[in-house]
Amino acid sequence: MLGWREYFASTGEGLTPLDRSLPLASYLGVLGVPGFTGWYGLTEIGQPKTGETLVVSGAAGATGSLVVQLGKLRGCRVVAPRARTTSASGSPASWGRMPPSTTAAAPDLFEALRDACPKGVDIYFENVGGAMLDAVLRLVNPFARIPSAG
Repeated sequence: MLGWREYFASTGEGLTPLDRSLPLASYLGVLGVPGFTGWYGLTEIGQPKTGETLVVSGAAGATGSLVVQLGKLRGCRVVAPRARTTSASGSPASWGRMPPSTTAAAPDLFEALRDACPKGVDIYFENVGGAMLDAVLRLVNPFARIPSAG
C-alpha cells in the first residue's frame, strides 16, 4: 500500500502497529494477507452455511489451510488435499478423502471428487486451477460459490 522501497521514513501515519505480544511470523500468515484472503474469500464470497460441502483445492498453504479451518468452524463438510507430498513420479501422493492413486489423471480425479462429494459442491475455494478446477466444475451445485485466489 505504501509501495516497495529500499528505505522508508514515516511519522507513523497510515501504518498499522503490530501487537508485539504475538509472534511476528503471524503477520505473514493468519494475521496478514494470506489470512485476510482466506477469511474474506470464504466468508464474504463463499458465504458458507452449515452442512454445505466446501472443496479447497490448495489446502497446504497459508491461505488454503485457513480456509479449511474456517470452513469446519462454519459447519461445512470440507474436502481438501492432505499435506502435499509427491511420489517418485512427481504426482501428489495423498489427498484428503481421496485415494492417493486417483490424483495423477484427471478422469480419476473427477471420480475421486465425485465419491468424496456425493451431494455435489456448494463452495469451491479455487487456488490451483488445472485438472482440479475442471473436475470440480463438473460437480458444482446450482448457485454454488467459487472464490478464487492466487
